[in-house]
Amino acid sequence: MPPERDFYIVTCFNCTAEFEAVEAAWCSHDPQNPTKICPYCLQCFCEAPLEYVQKFWQDAPASLRQEHERFRSTRHPLGNLLVQSGLLTLEQVAIALAEQRRTNERLGEVFIRLGHLTAAELEYFLKLQDFRLPQPLRPDHVHREALNKLTPTFCLQNRIVPIALDTVGKRRFLVVATVHRIQPEVMEEVREQLLAHPVPFLCEEADVLRALRPFMMTSAPVETAATLDSAADARRWFTQLLKIATSRNATEIYIEPGPSEISVRLRIDGVLYKSQGLALSAGTALFDYIRQFARLSQAASGTPQNAVLDLKLQGQPYRLQFHVLPGTRGDHVDIRIIHTGRFLRPLESIGFLPEQWDRVQRSLARPQGFVIVSSPPMHGAITTGYAVLNYLRQAHRRVAIIETVVRYPLSGAIHLTMDPGKQQDIPALVREAQTRQVDVVYLEAMPGPETARAVLEAAAERLCIAEANANSVWGVLHWLRELAIDAPTTAERLSLILNQRLVRKVCDVCVREASIRPELWTRMGFRPEELAGLAVRVPQGCPTCHYIGYRDRIAVFEVLPWSPELAEAWVQRASIQRLREIAETQGFVSLRTACLQRVREGVTTLEEIQRWSIQ
Repeated sequence: MPPERDFYIVTCFNCTAEFEAVEAAWCSHDPQNPTKICPYCLQCFCEAPLEYVQKFWQDAPASLRQEHERFRSTRHPLGNLLVQSGLLTLEQVAIALAEQRRTNERLGEVFIRLGHLTAAELEYFLKLQDFRLPQPLRPDHVHREALNKLTPTFCLQNRIVPIALDTVGKRRFLVVATVHRIQPEVMEEVREQLLAHPVPFLCEEADVLRALRPFMMTSAPVETAATLDSAADARRWFTQLLKIATSRNATEIYIEPGPSEISVRLRIDGVLYKSQGLALSAGTALFDYIRQFARLSQAASGTPQNAVLDLKLQGQPYRLQFHVLPGTRGDHVDIRIIHTGRFLRPLESIGFLPEQWDRVQRSLARPQGFVIVSSPPMHGAITTGYAVLNYLRQAHRRVAIIETVVRYPLSGAIHLTMDPGKQQDIPALVREAQTRQVDVVYLEAMPGPETARAVLEAAAERLCIAEANANSVWGVLHWLRELAIDAPTTAERLSLILNQRLVRKVCDVCVREASIRPELWTRMGFRPEELAGLAVRVPQGCPTCHYIGYRDRIAVFEVLPWSPELAEAWVQRASIQRLREIAETQGFVSLRTACLQRVREGVTTLEEIQRWSIQ
């Protein structure tokens, strides 16, 4: 009789479906540490919480653990080492492998020719292919300088041990023993603190605990990343945080108490990165100082509060918008950072394609009508809206802005503030703006039908502009239809819809040219006609971009001028698909087409199109 097969029923961390793990397929993200793929949501658990991974292997049958161990004992593939260290993406390795098959070169030679590696770096990684962690891993194997900068607490919490810090040419690499695949925020912390790319090698959790235990005995308590014992400590720490955030062009700071520490994250080019955390015991001093710094009421500490503060940091003008929300563990603080010296950008330079810019100019030249500026949250509708206002102000048109707080003090504009909890007051503010004899009325939001009707009424005599949250111009039209406002009036007065997405720009210092194999990208959802004549620039990561590979963002747009044909179809309640077909016959350029043009120009990458699912 054949031997009995092991059964191992587990719950997927992603979709919570139950599946049989022994028979499930292995993923291919890390050939030396593959994980099982859920047959329902097709998600592996490479990104699962550490607790889930530990529990999975703790309860796994011996046959499954033995099969996994066979993967771990094989030679380290070169491409895998480069991907795990963050030097290359899986797509870049796939391109190089295809190029290798075409030219019969060695893979390392292809990496050098494509500009991914230098000869010295290739030699270093070839040696690492045969590297094995010391067994058993002991405290004397730990790299002390790297451990001190990362802190023993950080290493223990993330189950990593720094082993060796090597300089190869202009780049540094940290060999790391780790229990599981290193999470992106942990890799970012290593790059931030050591200016080095982490190169991970798998080990058992017992090895990590054995190697770090002596250092934990002499270091701060496990919960502590940093402590603040006084108001002076809080002031120094918060001042340093602001300097770090502004030097890295962060647009937002989040400070949130968690179960074991106060989490601090920075939003840089649309991506959240973890900064140094704080012990929970530091919360009282920190939050008291933030309230004092932002001139918030200490007496009202149990209620949400907002504040705006203008100041100079390192000689540059900034506006900080504080949003403080009390929680069970302490205050949740959101600080939005606006560099007021760079906030107002010339409208013609923020990312329109030439044919789009012509249409925008014609629509904004009209004395009346309704314009909508839209994007998903955090994708720049505010910046574009103010660029539109500045463009109109420079054309000597009087502007009124209706918003919850003054996000930017636009010279010569009338600022009318609204209470976000009293939507019924917004139509009154629209009418008040009209009594001021302005040419342009701008709304931060248009939350309901009553406001929409007031705006459309005003749009008969002046230009009205409103912001909206939407993924596309078609999402804006769907939203307008859901407002259930008068279709003929909307069709008559709608003038222009802008929708945008912010994509990261490649770092000009470390970017490299790469060839492209169309068959690889077509399997990833790109059509052959989209790839025709496409050259690819690949960011490498360097000190200038903090090893991210990208610096700053650029807007890509879709622009929909309202035409008589669209207006007629709108009144007849044509489907959104029918409206799109009409727009395309009139030369409409989609977000995806606009973004592909920026890839052709070498400004951004195909990965950014995938990352934001730009259609």
